[in-house]
Amino acid sequence: MYAMMEHKENQQRLEAARKIDDQLSLLVENID
Repeated sequence: MYAMMEHKENQQRLEAARKIDDQLSLLVENID
């Protein structure tokens, strides 16, 4: 049970990091 909660939290962190990554690459493309 606890491991599942931790896994879900890690997944949300990964998704958030991915969104930030996408936004950063969009910014970089706009600068170019």
